[in-house]
Amino acid sequence: MTAPTIKGIIFDLDMCLFDTRQFGEQILDPVMYALDKFDTGNIISEEKREAIRSALMQRSITTVIKEYDIPESIATPMENACTKLRVPTRIAYKDWYGNEIRRPYLEPYQDVYDLSLHGLCYVDKAIVTRGPYPLQQDKIEAFFAYNANSWDIGYMFEGGCFIDATNKEKIQDRPPRVFRNIGWQPENVLVIGDNPDDELQAGKDLGMYTIQILRDGVKKTEGFDYYIQDFEQLRNMSLHAEINFVKEYCHFTKSARTLYRKENHPPKERQLVAPSEIVSQKLWCINE
Repeated sequence: MTAPTIKGIIFDLDMCLFDTRQFGEQILDPVMYALDKFDTGNIISEEKREAIRSALMQRSITTVIKEYDIPESIATPMENACTKLRVPTRIAYKDWYGNEIRRPYLEPYQDVYDLSLHGLCYVDKAIVTRGPYPLQQDKIEAFFAYNANSWDIGYMFEGGCFIDATNKEKIQDRPPRVFRNIGWQPENVLVIGDNPDDELQAGKDLGMYTIQILRDGVKKTEGFDYYIQDFEQLRNMSLHAEINFVKEYCHFTKSARTLYRKENHPPKERQLVAPSEIVSQKLWCINE
């Protein structure tokens, strides 16, 4: 196989750049309460409930609803509860006076820093994540916030952060429009993620190169181009010229930026982008 030339990398967020299980399962209590409240006929067994809770810690609500065939009468309240979830605050660091500073933050996988080494530091990178906009925005802000007082991780994702908050009626519209507006040819784009049914499949459908990252608890799915355990392996692939990473200053096309950037539109129920100080101007939202 000829080594591909990659000009841009698209990363999934959950279970790719950080472990969602660091929240603790209690974050899902409102969602599971909605399940219990509206499952009036006891359709879902206790064993299935526990399987759904575990799955929600690693996969999107839409994927889990489809996977476990949850009836719409139960699924809709669960989705509504999910839109109200927020990243919990924790002690992020201590200031010079020893005061504990609490804020929402997410600790990235340590190998994320390998993305700043060797050839990987030159290629443009973007984050694309699917799910309820408020929660996904919180995750992105918390992901960057953790590094705001140490090693700034935000600079590594110059391509931006895209939230696919597509309405559930259009959830089958694959692939996300952001994939169609990348400023490179599909054969120059690499998609990395854990879930075979979301960004990975979308990238594959468009002829992009795909890597499934097999974090702890992620099952391998056949059909993708490469498989890695962590980003150190990706760096080694670059070192051994299995993949050629090239810097080209044309990441997302002007049409893509015009399509997704909401800076000239007022926020509406937090569904449009209101970039925080930390995320700066890197956050876009896809909301059809």
